[in-house]
Amino acid sequence: MKRNYLIILSLIISCSANVLNAQDMSSKKITAGRDRLGSLAPKFAELNDDVLFGQVWSREQELPARDRSLVTIVSLIAGGNFEQLKFHLQKGKDNGLSKQEIVEVITHQAFYSGWPKAWSAFNLVKEVYADTDRIGNSTEQSGNAGNDSYYMRIAKIVVDSAQLDSYNNALKEQMQSALSLEKDVLAYSAVHDKNNPSQITIFETYSSRAGYETHIETAHFKKYKKTVENMVKSLELVDVVPVAVAAKDNVDFDKSAHFKNDGLFPLGEPVNPAWFIGKAWLQMLVVPEAPHNIGAGNVTFSPGARNHWHSHKIGQFLLVTAGEGWYQEWGKPAQFLKAGDVVNIPANAKHWHGATKDSWFVHLTITPGASDWFEPVSDEEYNNLSK
Repeated sequence: MKRNYLIILSLIISCSANVLNAQDMSSKKITAGRDRLGSLAPKFAELNDDVLFGQVWSREQELPARDRSLVTIVSLIAGGNFEQLKFHLQKGKDNGLSKQEIVEVITHQAFYSGWPKAWSAFNLVKEVYADTDRIGNSTEQSGNAGNDSYYMRIAKIVVDSAQLDSYNNALKEQMQSALSLEKDVLAYSAVHDKNNPSQITIFETYSSRAGYETHIETAHFKKYKKTVENMVKSLELVDVVPVAVAAKDNVDFDKSAHFKNDGLFPLGEPVNPAWFIGKAWLQMLVVPEAPHNIGAGNVTFSPGARNHWHSHKIGQFLLVTAGEGWYQEWGKPAQFLKAGDVVNIPANAKHWHGATKDSWFVHLTITPGASDWFEPVSDEEYNNLSK
């Protein structure tokens, strides 16, 4: 992945921001009643277009459009009203209901409304959400290694103006966590309407659709979602396809976008992701061999990256050579580390170490003997640390 890809992509997406903001959901007037029944049942058409879709659906402070869509979809399936269901599935999608959520709702509802109705509903879901299946396909699925592997989303949000500052703070914390901790989150930015700061457009770029689906299951995203639940008046999610991607061939995003490795040792290879959160690299300097069985390595952590809780049967030494980071033993306060610090880790002491949120961190490790690995350091534990 190349760093300048993000710059070019941001320019492409930003050019469309004004268009997206101009298409506010509240301005979409429904005319289906008049179009289809105006001559036959004009009063019914008026009530359908002006009262139901005009007055009732616009009461978003009382019940967000997304939730109204969910209630409507469930009701239509329960009544077997599939002629109207496709329209409301599309409306639900426009109001922010993901395919995964719709599938889960119908699966749950099938036990109460009937299996045949679920089958009929799923066939319509496949039609309405077909475009999302084509976005973010892997190279193996699409048959080429081009831009089809990226998955991008745009979220158009209207925030309660009285809670705007709180929302912006929660969003910034979420974006920082996503970019620091998730390798599949490539770009994350937000803009607001110049004349209406409560109208916010968020641009997200992931390495794949799977990366996005992983993102929405993370603890930090769920925390953000719960925090802003009562701040958001309306939400519309838009799937988009990249138009053009460009990058300079001499910039490696993964290894040098934010960090220049001027140390004595190479950056090395990515660490085992089973034992780390975020991006980190290991360059082995001494491979443990008999009779001493002592290993030495140079470990580089990107901002926010850290290893899981673990221990060493004989102990370990850390020699910090660059950046800022943390070391913490189980049941003790975390220690802030900077270049020149040395940590003597006792045998079998359960501990973790890694970078601060806003700095790279590099240290040498000297490790005699074997290691045992335990659970990850939670986002809550990590985010509560302060220098």
